[in-house]
Amino acid sequence: MSLWKLLTAQYNDAGATARLRIDAATNTLQVIEYEHHEIHAESHYFWEDTTVLANAATWDIAFRTANTTEWTHIILNVVSSLGSTVEVYEGDTITWDGTAETSFNNDRNSSNTSNWQEFETDPTIVTPGTLLAKATLGTSTNPNQGLPGAASRSREIICKQNENYRVRVTSNNNSNDVTVSLQWYEHTNKN
Repeated sequence: MSLWKLLTAQYNDAGATARLRIDAATNTLQVIEYEHHEIHAESHYFWEDTTVLANAATWDIAFRTANTTEWTHIILNVVSSLGSTVEVYEGDTITWDGTAETSFNNDRNSSNTSNWQEFETDPTIVTPGTLLAKATLGTSTNPNQGLPGAASRSREIICKQNENYRVRVTSNNNSNDVTVSLQWYEHTNKN
């Protein structure tokens, strides 16, 4: 198919039709990443918080995904002013008795909310699940040249439905400022 036919063809996706368009000012084809599309579709969420941890203190952030095929696609970022260890677990047995947390829709005009069944900080962990990832951040003398320790997973994890997940940050120093950021969208596969 020629480029012209491709640009002028009608596309049908679940009953909607649209044309591919070229930007008049730059003569470029305008596209956005799928994750960005999910923001416009009002199904992209975020949560971020900061705490100060003492040496050997832990901070657990836990959530339970919905028991539907609208799966969570999540990205995690952790920043620590001093040394920390970050662990990600799947399948913990959890007593949901921590502090309830609220996530926010990235489209602030939307009233849609996340489909997570539970979302808490510092619930009781009865039995740890499978350790999916572990990273060590910074040192006791960090920030070196003003840069804190950081861990980021730039590729999303597609979480199992109806499953418990937990991020644990363990401080290796006193007076350690820690920030955890979760960003996710909820999507049902087309096929």
